Amino acid sequence: YYSAACGGLAANAEDAISKNPVNGIPPLRATAATGRPACGCVGSSSHGDWTVTISRNAFEAEVAEFGRRKSDRRLSQLRRPLRLEVHHRNQAGRPVDFELVGSGDAAPVLMSAESIRRIVAKASSGDSWSSRPRSACFEVDTTKDSMKIRGRGFGHGVGLCQYGAEEMANRGASSLQILERYYPGAEVQQAWSRREPAASG
Repeated sequence: YYSAACGGLAANAEDAISKNPVNGIPPLRATAATGRPACGCVGSSSHGDWTVTISRNAFEAEVAEFGRRKSDRRLSQLRRPLRLEVHHRNQAGRPVDFELVGSGDAAPVLMSAESIRRIVAKASSGDSWSSRPRSACFEVDTTKDSMKIRGRGFGHGVGLCQYGAEEMANRGASSLQILERYYPGAEVQQAWSRREPAASG
């Protein structure tokens, strides 16, 4: 797996891609030891950090619409205004899920960071990628009428970071050093070799 920019915070494949057991291997797990605060994508790309501002009304309407599409009555029972808070982070510090809290007595609803990203994208105005959330790695500042989404990275954040790998290569890192950084614990082995044809007598 690879993404354009990890934003300095790696994602677990099981969180960002799927719960398939093949995604649980160590090189695809984000741990405290795989933090990437100095990843080249943070300073060398326009995706290191970004901000999207959306209407609070548009967000809350999309939450209700998402609930209808998924037949999740809990979302339709949340009374406005809604609060959105990071509920859980992976060991590298990247948000895994968010908690949606309504103003009434309904229980808060836990939603994956990717589901919230989709809702925010639907609530965003404009068609360009710069007006939409580029990843599910973000924090939220809420005012009475708007929500400021402060995010990092572009894509799911699993495995290799393309902008980060490019920056490492520009600084002289070898391909093996790049792979070692973005897939820690993986071993690079030769899987095949070219057999030269036997000389004819």
